[in-house]
Amino acid sequence: SLGSYSQLTTTPVSPNTWFHITQVIDTNNDLHKLYVNGVLVASTSFTNDILYDNKSIFLGRDVDYGNGSG
Repeated sequence: SLGSYSQLTTTPVSPNTWFHITQVIDTNNDLHKLYVNGVLVASTSFTNDILYDNKSIFLGRDVDYGNGSG
């Protein structure tokens, strides 16, 4: 298994509203940065190499109840 990675934010969302969500991988500073509508809302350090595969990426998955498999 390649493992998993989560990045959480408490940025509020509104129904029926579009949001621009961007995840930036800053390899120079070993950071994952999460932006919502152009504003940095979370930044997390990492130490492992980034591996690429053909698995899905989930945005907005329910942390408490969803497992991303359905």
